[in-house]
Order: sequence, then C-alpha cells, then structure tokens
Amino acid sequence: MDNTSPSALCWSVKGSPGSPASGTAIPGKGVVICKYPYDPTVVLGYLSVGFLVASTVAGYFSLFYPYQGKSIPQSAMFRSTSFVVFFNIAV
Repeated sequence: MDNTSPSALCWSVKGSPGSPASGTAIPGKGVVICKYPYDPTVVLGYLSVGFLVASTVAGYFSLFYPYQGKSIPQSAMFRSTSFVVFFNIAV
C-alpha cells in the first residue's frame, strides 16, 4: 500500500522548480559563453542580511536604552533566568 497522499503529490508538483533560466549563447574561440538575464536574488539576499543586522541592533538598543532617563541595571535583568533565555533566543 502506498502512503503517498494526493495532497503531497500536489504540493511536490507545485514546489518543484520550473525550467532553468535560459541564456543567450555567445560562441567564442573554443568556448561558449552564456549570458543569463538579470536575477535580483543576490541583491535581495544582501538586503535581507542588512535588515537582519539592523533589526538586531534596534532590538538590543530597545532592551538597554534608558526610558525617561531611567535605566535598569543589566545585572538586575540578567538575574532572571527567563530573561536570559529570552535574550539569547532574541539575539
């Protein structure tokens, strides 16, 4: 008996990548160079890493920035085990 459900088959077909990007072949002396269309994936990857760093810095400052001129000592915050766990997961 096959355990593959119809929905799993549909999701695998939907998730499978399409045909690879076709490029323009430029023949040279003994080599063929393919020129592919512009792909913004690399730029979007760098942007996502940049936003990750920015949000990490903003989160760090939001935890330790003084509120109305009063700051909580770090030793008091890190005394709580639940805060230490939260801080390590968040950062």
